[in-house]
Amino acid sequence: MSSGVFRDLSLAALLVGLPCGCRTVGHAAAVGFVVDVALPVDVAATITAAAARAALPFADPMAPTLAAPATPHDDGSFTVCFEQDDAGHWLPRGACRLAIEVPTAVDQVVGVRREDDPCPGFGARASHRFTVQIQAGRVGARIAGDLPPAAQRAVTQALQLAVDPDATTPGLAEPNLGAFVGHRLWQAARRAAANGDDTGARALLQRAARLPGAPAPLLGELAHLAGDAGDFVAANDLGLLAVAAARDPLQRSQLAHAVAEHVTNHQSPAGLRRLADERLRHGDLAGAERLLHTARRLDPRPTEDYQLLSRLQERRPDGAAWATTLLAEEHARAATPSAPPPRFDLARPMLAIDSPHRAAASTAAAPAR
Repeated sequence: MSSGVFRDLSLAALLVGLPCGCRTVGHAAAVGFVVDVALPVDVAATITAAAARAALPFADPMAPTLAAPATPHDDGSFTVCFEQDDAGHWLPRGACRLAIEVPTAVDQVVGVRREDDPCPGFGARASHRFTVQIQAGRVGARIAGDLPPAAQRAVTQALQLAVDPDATTPGLAEPNLGAFVGHRLWQAARRAAANGDDTGARALLQRAARLPGAPAPLLGELAHLAGDAGDFVAANDLGLLAVAAARDPLQRSQLAHAVAEHVTNHQSPAGLRRLADERLRHGDLAGAERLLHTARRLDPRPTEDYQLLSRLQERRPDGAAWATTLLAEEHARAATPSAPPPRFDLARPMLAIDSPHRAAASTAAAPAR
């Protein structure tokens, strides 16, 4: 991970989550830490609050909800606070709740939803208070404060995963973090598909689809990739999942229509070739090539395939279209039979009827060997 993306002011805390400083506070040890991370401040605050809540036992009566408690400030910063009473119980203290709002399009920006649901904590009965400040920093957001060791490790791991979804740390089960990482995987899959890496794109989308809150269009895109690859059972199942995950009737109707059209176009190699031609005309070179590859694998037709492939390569600067065009012409000549005599077709039925008799007579007249 680049130091410009995730930077902890303590190297130990960055790599293994060790404390910058530690002091005993009642029932829990407070661990101070400071982290700079390339995330929007509100996103960093949401992920921090949610990770800390998940790590502290029974810290929030509303833990099953997506939104996590925090306090916004006029300067755009946030405070995440958890309190303990004398019995060691936890409660959050915050003016509202924050939740990651997953967009329904891959090119849209992840937002943060605020819910007006104050959390008063223990108030005067609080024995100990742990606070984290999230504000604008050098590379995005700076997270600084103190938390019990388990919560500090959970926050550090969550921020690492938010920046780098491939980081080898646990924690994607938390819904806010899972939603944010899922959208980043979706964006990475789109880039992979645009570069012709269909296998990589499908693997990234499969990872994103397994995370909480996967949006319906993401599932629909995965269904399309499965169909393009010839995995028609998976394409149908994923298409139905996409319809079921739709947020509103309009989106559900659009996805259902797309799934039905997709299944129809992918039922035969001829349909795959038609769809490849359509995508080529709309400039989707990677999609056209993917469909053509599947059609050739299921039912190779060299003349048609090389003709379509030559048109596809004409749109690319690699200069290979002339060779493919030549192959298409050679296959076309080899597949075209010689023209029969004009009256041959009229005589064909009579020859078919008379041929058994001619064969028998030829056999009888042949000299014995």
